[in-house]
Amino acid sequence: MSTSSRPEEARRRTRSRRRHHLTTLAIGVCVAAVSAVWVTAVAAPMLTPTQASLRSSLNPSVQGQAVNLVASISGSGGSPGGTVDFKDGSTVLATRPVSGGRSSLSTTTLGVGDHPITAVYIGDSTDAGSSSPVVTQTVTTAGTAASTTTLSSSINPSTTGQAVTLVATVAGTAKAPTGTVSFRDGDATLSVRPLSGGRASLVTSSLTAGPHSMTAMYSGDSNFATSTSAALTQTVSDPGTTVTKTAVTSSANPAKGGQAVTFTATVSGAGGTPTGTVTFKDGASVLAVRPLAGGRSTLTIRTLSQGAHTITAVYSGSSSFAASTSQPLGQSVTAGPPASSPASPRAVPQATRP
Repeated sequence: MSTSSRPEEARRRTRSRRRHHLTTLAIGVCVAAVSAVWVTAVAAPMLTPTQASLRSSLNPSVQGQAVNLVASISGSGGSPGGTVDFKDGSTVLATRPVSGGRSSLSTTTLGVGDHPITAVYIGDSTDAGSSSPVVTQTVTTAGTAASTTTLSSSINPSTTGQAVTLVATVAGTAKAPTGTVSFRDGDATLSVRPLSGGRASLVTSSLTAGPHSMTAMYSGDSNFATSTSAALTQTVSDPGTTVTKTAVTSSANPAKGGQAVTFTATVSGAGGTPTGTVTFKDGASVLAVRPLAGGRSTLTIRTLSQGAHTITAVYSGSSSFAASTSQPLGQSVTAGPPASSPASPRAVPQATRP
C-alpha cells in the first residue's frame, strides 16, 4: 500500500466507528422507550380493600340436611362483584357469583363431623380479595325414631299485608324432638325456626295475593328422623275497599284476678256483613284470633294479670271489606279473693261402751 493511501484508509475507519456508535445509541434509545411504554401499560391499579364474612343457616345440622352458606362481601368503593370460593378446609365445595355484595351455596353433602368452612372472595378489577373467618359446621348422624310434623295457620284465608302465624308441631315417641323447622312456600324457604317444646312458629305478613302451598320440614336430630307436614293451602286475597268499623267491649270491668272476662268485638260495614277474623290484643301481645260470625267475635279469658290492660280488636278484612282496628279498651284487673284454706277435719267422738 502506498504512503498516500494511508491517511484515506484511516479516515474510512474513523467514519465506520462513528456510524457503529450512532447505530448502537439509537437502538439503546429505542429499547428504553419501548421498555418505558410496556411498564406503563401493565402497572396494577389501586384495589379497594374488602372484608368477607360467612354464616350458616343451620348449625349444627343433620347429615343429608340442606345447609345454606351465605357470604357477605363489603368494601368502601360500592358493592363488590366477582366470585366466592366456598371451602371446607382446603377443598373447594363450589364457586358462586357475588350479587349485591352477597353469595350463597346450599349443600346437602357434608359428612358427619366438624367442617371448617370459609368463604374466599376472589376479587375483581377494582376490589381486592379477602377471606372470611372460619365457621365450624357441625354435622351429626340423623336419628332413626319416627317423627310426625303438622302445620297450622292462625288466619286462613288472609289478606295481603296481614300477619299470619304458622305453627309447626313435631311429635315423637318417648320425648320431645329438638332441632329446627324450615317453613316453606312451595320450593322457597321462608324461614328456619328452632323447636321449643316440640313447637316452632313463624309470623309473616309478606305473602302475596293468591294460593300458597305451605309446608313445615323438620330437620331431625340425633334421636329422631326428619319429617315433613302435609301441605297447607294458605289463601291470600287483596283487601276490600268497603270501610269497616270495629268496636270491643268487656263483660266485667274491672275484674278480679282469675275471673272470666269475655271480650266481644263487633265489626260493621255498609252493604253487607263482614267476614274474616278478629285478633284480640293486649298491648302488642296477641291474646287469640277468633272467627267472625254475624259480624261478632268473642274471646273469654281468665289469665289476665293484676293491673291495667289495653285491649284492642283488629279485624283482618276480607275480599270485600277493609281491615279496621277498635279504639283501645282499658281493662282493669284487681286482686282476686284470697284462696280459701281447706276446712280442718272435725274430730268424731268415739262411741263409749256401756
